[in-house]
Amino acid sequence: MYYVPFCASARNQDRKWFNDDCVNIVSVGKFVKRKNHDLLMRSLETLTSKVRFRLTIVGEISDVTGKSYFRRIADMARQMPFEVNLRVNLDREEVFRIYEDSDLFVLASEREPASVSNLEAMSCGLPIIVSDSNQTACYIDDNGLIFESGSAADLSAKLEKIMSDREFLIQCGDKSKELVAEHHASDKVYRFLLEEILEK
Repeated sequence: MYYVPFCASARNQDRKWFNDDCVNIVSVGKFVKRKNHDLLMRSLETLTSKVRFRLTIVGEISDVTGKSYFRRIADMARQMPFEVNLRVNLDREEVFRIYEDSDLFVLASEREPASVSNLEAMSCGLPIIVSDSNQTACYIDDNGLIFESGSAADLSAKLEKIMSDREFLIQCGDKSKELVAEHHASDKVYRFLLEEILEK
């Protein structure tokens, strides 16, 4: 069995970092329990006195279970001591506009078989934080941080580390874009697959 890797193109935008002088965090993932949107909010709750930030969660609701989970997340978001924006069922270009207005991508999900949102965020020059049970954590190579799956304390520590050092955050974002250009552009993936096939 073969798996075709995700591919992406680095987007050419003049990034303006830290709109409103805060770290703008984005998380993109369907509104289902394993995406751990609640874990992300709990992890951020302890950091409000240490760094300025706001959170945008973008996700899809596709069934009754998703609606129920979304209501729980919305209730929790209203109780947070920081700004949380929930965006639902957006088209692709709207999602990319949010990436481009953000400073940091976080996906708190566990047992994630594959997540294209990691690569989308990287293509927009964002540093990324994902769990060690995310199978696309392999995309992280000096462009972000990996936290222990399910651990709010470890995620909080990783968030504080990257958000409290804006120079480090920007360096990670620049590295994300570099990695996309070097390894994940469609022409690079095509050549890699062709070489693999010819070697068989």
